[in-house]
Amino acid sequence: MTDEGLDRLIARARASSEGAGPAEAESCLSLVAARRIALDPAQLRPDEAVHLDACSACSRLIGQILDSAPHPSFGVLLGGTLGLLSGASARAFTNHAASGACKLCRERLTKALPTVSRCTSPVLLPEPGAATAEPAAAEAFKSTSDEQIGFSVVMEGGRVVLEVRSRDPRMAFALVNYSLFGRDPNRIVEDFALLRPDVRDWQVAEIAVDDRVTTELGGEMREVVVAMAHPATLTQGERSLLMARADRDPAWKEWLNRNTTVRMSPAEARPLRARHLEHSAN
Repeated sequence: MTDEGLDRLIARARASSEGAGPAEAESCLSLVAARRIALDPAQLRPDEAVHLDACSACSRLIGQILDSAPHPSFGVLLGGTLGLLSGASARAFTNHAASGACKLCRERLTKALPTVSRCTSPVLLPEPGAATAEPAAAEAFKSTSDEQIGFSVVMEGGRVVLEVRSRDPRMAFALVNYSLFGRDPNRIVEDFALLRPDVRDWQVAEIAVDDRVTTELGGEMREVVVAMAHPATLTQGERSLLMARADRDPAWKEWLNRNTTVRMSPAEARPLRARHLEHSAN
């Protein structure tokens, strides 16, 4: 979130607190302090906790930042960590996540990185509309990771398919993120997929690389990165996206039933007051 965006949130939150007196207004949190607490509640100081208990405007402000602050996507987080980004994308990653300021993004990376499967062999994709053409690297290849998940890129029915798989039965209905990096490394196509039970105890997700994806990637998958996505580290926007899929797909509904906290916003799952109490007890 930009400083201008935070300024607007501060103005709205403080304007809505009509009962605040002059002493309360003078002691309200600065923009820097509000950002720090919102990104990592463990940095809350005792004097700030006392103020937040008494100041509804500042408490509401931090809640608004938590709910609306944009976090880098999984693709940007993983791409930045693996050194795949440049320019504005690299700067956005560095400013938000690489500095370690955002607790949620630190947790996302901590949980995802040990499960990363990655392939650096470029795959030339068929021209849009040429459904029967073979890509230049059509043979299946496996990821360089021996972790819980792996993947191949295969030709299936005249189309390129990314097949993510695991032999671990505990991975049934597990959530994965796949990020496809194009000829320009800042052109990323990414999404979430579910590992679904398949034959011989395999858990599999199949993702078709269609004409739209081919165009967005500039005709080439320069790198493919796949990793586990832990439900507890999803942003509010990601939660909303995946809950909408549960209305249309029984497999996503099963996943949602197995991960009930996804229905909550990050702020609801861990209320601000509870964070204060946890910090005070440490």
